[in-house]
Amino acid sequence: MKRNLTSLSALPVVLSVLAMVGCTSRELMKCRDANALANRRLNESEAKRKGLVADNARLGRTLAARDEADKALKKENELYRDECAKLKDSFDKLDALYKEELKRKAVLGVGTGPLPAEMDRALRDFAKANSDLMEYQSKFGMVKLKSDLSFASGSADVRPEASQALGKLVAILKTPQAADFHLYVAGHTDDVPIGNPETRKRHPTNWYLSVHRAIGVQKVLVRAGMPDARIGVMGFGEYHPIAPNKPNKKGNALNRRVELWILPSSRLLTRPMVGGE
Repeated sequence: MKRNLTSLSALPVVLSVLAMVGCTSRELMKCRDANALANRRLNESEAKRKGLVADNARLGRTLAARDEADKALKKENELYRDECAKLKDSFDKLDALYKEELKRKAVLGVGTGPLPAEMDRALRDFAKANSDLMEYQSKFGMVKLKSDLSFASGSADVRPEASQALGKLVAILKTPQAADFHLYVAGHTDDVPIGNPETRKRHPTNWYLSVHRAIGVQKVLVRAGMPDARIGVMGFGEYHPIAPNKPNKKGNALNRRVELWILPSSRLLTRPMVGGE
């Protein structure tokens, strides 16, 4: 480019020399045309140069923006790494607590289920002797009353034969090996709506019936000597079925039940306050 500019700047001198030596008009015209063409090319080159300078500036700005974006991504990545480290730390702590809980359960002397072996055997024998009224699920530590045999239809009053069986259950739960275990009494129904108007006065919905039946069992347990403080009561209505109900809300007898969950006191949903704390 510099060489071209030097050549172009010498053109006036050349023209002057040619004029002095007697250049013809045609030759002079050619020289002027060549000079004009050179000027146009020079202007075009200058315009291209300015365009390239502008492009270079744009590229510089783009690269600067990319550098900033890269810095932001690196910072965000560092934050993610820190968050992952915190989550891993939380997971490790929870995992340690879980393992400690497993060890604690092992110390309880668990046999084939979650209850101490001697207590588990007593409950197996108890359920076997009362198999028409209830069953015992060892792996859960849960006794299940069959509602159709334990209650009259639409009633929350426990039948006498079921009351007698619950009294024997209380005797097991009052033995020394069961002293640290409590009961959750959970009532369940099927999806058949409460139809009898008189029944609806006492139990407006299946929610009420499930809770009222659980309370009926709780009353029997207390009369048999089970302390109130070792019992919890709840109802689930029709919403925790263990088998499909028949179409069009025709129900299923398997879903009409009261479950008695035997749990260590440390696994209760709530605990009594100690010292007002």
